[in-house]
Amino acid sequence: MTTMNEIERAAEAFSKARSTLTEQVAALTAEIDAAKRARMRAIRAAVARAAEKRDELEQLVTDGRELFAKPKTRTLHGIQVGYKKQPGGLEIPDEAATLARIKKMFADDDAALQLLVRTKETPVKDALADLSGDQLKKLGVKVINDSDKVVIKAVDGEVDKVVDALLKGAGEEE
Repeated sequence: MTTMNEIERAAEAFSKARSTLTEQVAALTAEIDAAKRARMRAIRAAVARAAEKRDELEQLVTDGRELFAKPKTRTLHGIQVGYKKQPGGLEIPDEAATLARIKKMFADDDAALQLLVRTKETPVKDALADLSGDQLKKLGVKVINDSDKVVIKAVDGEVDKVVDALLKGAGEEE
């Protein structure tokens, strides 16, 4: 039979192992942040230059519209340039009026009505969860997966979210 002293010793061992892991994750995070800071100025400059060059290319393609009659696009230096047909969208300014017209136009065609008009009724689980067990039973709703689960969770800071994710990932890999 397990004793509370055994559980306490195991919790202490887990806490120490977790602290070591937390230190390693914190060191990695600090290195990543330092690398980001070291490269950020160059990255921002590269983003600005790429955006500027893209804008220049877009203007040239716009000005040379006649060059893209056929074919509508060309790939140059790994960059596709030209024009592409965009799908049009549907705008329904007055849904109620449109629904009424659909029902009138397709009154004798149930299949068309089912395709053109969506009707869906479903129970709202979030609202049902607020009902009592007796009410749920009367409605024929079963409560599933309602059980206790072992919990082992640190009660400390922000780095621990990363540690928890790593530990969870390690458990899933096994």
